[in-house]
Amino acid sequence: MRDWLSWVFVILGIWLIISPWVVGFSGDVGATWNAIILGIIVGALGLYSYFGLARTSPTGRM
Repeated sequence: MRDWLSWVFVILGIWLIISPWVVGFSGDVGATWNAIILGIIVGALGLYSYFGLARTSPTGRM
């Protein structure tokens, strides 16, 4: 995956985490937790694709 696309996922994860308060649906507890949990997952996967094993070759060597 391209480096810039990994950071787009991180930004989208952050947006998902703060969206209940920005958009105004923080009163709905289920939707708020859903956005927070998905934001953490999306952001973590974006960081993983940038810093993680995505940097190694298919053989596992650098």
